[in-house]
Amino acid sequence: MSATKGKHKPTYDPAVDAGDYVVVSDALKVHLTGKKATDKKYFHHTGWMGGLKETPITRMRERRPEEIIRKAVSGMLPKNTFRDRRLERLKIFSGEAPEVYKSNALRTWRDGSVDESTSVQQEVKA
Repeated sequence: MSATKGKHKPTYDPAVDAGDYVVVSDALKVHLTGKKATDKKYFHHTGWMGGLKETPITRMRERRPEEIIRKAVSGMLPKNTFRDRRLERLKIFSGEAPEVYKSNALRTWRDGSVDESTSVQQEVKA
């Protein structure tokens, strides 16, 4: 998730949090490879003895499909003090993104490739 870290900017510095907002829509349509669609489980602990809880990915997809992507991105980010702030800039929607986010998008990824010439918004000259 280099966009949330700001690695695409010429002023990138690992000690500075200069990332961008990233909007993910249609989290319900995420495709899992292999047997992950049936076998993957998420674990959390309640803090009590014997409190290890597991949630299969099928239940997670029904209840909170956004959390599948959020947990995947969280695992890819470095485990430091910037992690929570970077995850706050990650906006995930199970369906279509609201119009506010669509109108402010600089780049979109459709059909598997990013075409910068058509997807970058043209600046409006005042």
